[in-house]
Amino acid sequence: MPAAQDLTQKSFRYTARDGAGKRHSGVVEAASEAEAVKSLRHDGLFPIEIGRQGAANDRAAPDKAGRSTLRSKDLATFLAGLSRLLSRNVTLDRALSILGTGQKPAIAAMSDRLRTGLREGHGFTGLMARETGGNEAALLALIRGGEATGDLAEAVTAAARILEERVKTGQKLLTGLLYPLVLLGVALLSLGLILIAIIPQFRPLVASREDALPFLGRMVFAASSVAQAFWPLILTALVVATAAAIWAQRSGRLGQVMAAFGTRLPLLGPVLQSSRAMLSMRILGTLLSRDVSLSQAMKVLVENPVDPSKATAQERVRQAVEGGTSLSAALEAESLVPQSALAMVQIGEETGDLGSMILKAADDMEEASTQAMQRFLVLFEPALIVTVGLIIGVSLYALFNAIISVNTISF
Repeated sequence: MPAAQDLTQKSFRYTARDGAGKRHSGVVEAASEAEAVKSLRHDGLFPIEIGRQGAANDRAAPDKAGRSTLRSKDLATFLAGLSRLLSRNVTLDRALSILGTGQKPAIAAMSDRLRTGLREGHGFTGLMARETGGNEAALLALIRGGEATGDLAEAVTAAARILEERVKTGQKLLTGLLYPLVLLGVALLSLGLILIAIIPQFRPLVASREDALPFLGRMVFAASSVAQAFWPLILTALVVATAAAIWAQRSGRLGQVMAAFGTRLPLLGPVLQSSRAMLSMRILGTLLSRDVSLSQAMKVLVENPVDPSKATAQERVRQAVEGGTSLSAALEAESLVPQSALAMVQIGEETGDLGSMILKAADDMEEASTQAMQRFLVLFEPALIVTVGLIIGVSLYALFNAIISVNTISF
């Protein structure tokens, strides 16, 4: 069962800034870290660092459990099911018992392990950390906050939504690119058959006149010679690549690989980076709404970045915030979010409702990101069809032009 909130007063040492940006440090008495943050905000202070006085950080850390083998999609399904049960006042033990039956084997097995661990006295967050291999620090921070304050259902719901959005982004990309990639594979196979089986039949006609052929004609026959010489290696590479793609799809890693590769493409890269910036804002806003200090929330993003290429910039934002700079100014200096999102952040800073306004900015960014990805996919498919058609068309044109040229030379 989720841990009840401890009503015993504890001492929390904090570092915070006021509305003018001046830093303050001290000790506040509260029942929990969340209550300490609320108390400081009530006094007009914005915490940038807070922790138990005289105690080590009690944040659940994963044991040595190796890399998680659970697919992100399965983890999202598990968290979504768990949030629905907990929101209906089902106990955590009973919820895990329900999820342990009638689910995929991987989800059922994980539910059973979590239930066993809870009965042995372990914390839910620590158990989740071991199950994920420590790869979901942002989600674990949300769950830990809910476990500490007694509202685990809301925390799991927030974590499930964030993970579902991340999975949805990968699925959109995979679904949108699947047909064009299959089309590209068929086209390359057709081109290979032309180079290996058809063009060599015309080689005797040009064997003694290749020097007189047009440039494109010579290139086509040269490509045919290479394809004939190395077709076993080419075929083996294609089979291995196909097998690797099928394995990655079944293991849930294909979307991650395509997303990582897509960020390097000129047109797709900005779309994916925009989507990752949206997810980062979603995590940040949710953490702040859970009364996590701004510094700690930024630290979570840096330690487990949605977009690894932005981790350094996010670390600079964290350092700037701890130095007294407003979050909106720090984000603007690093160009991490669009101007519309910065306006929302500024409103949140002025009204003292930073978490909610960041979540609203994430909603706007999600809509813009979805539209940008749809535009890319709509344009990418016909562009790929035209490109493949041109490749095959140019190859056939070069072949027949070479044959015509040979016949002209012979006369």
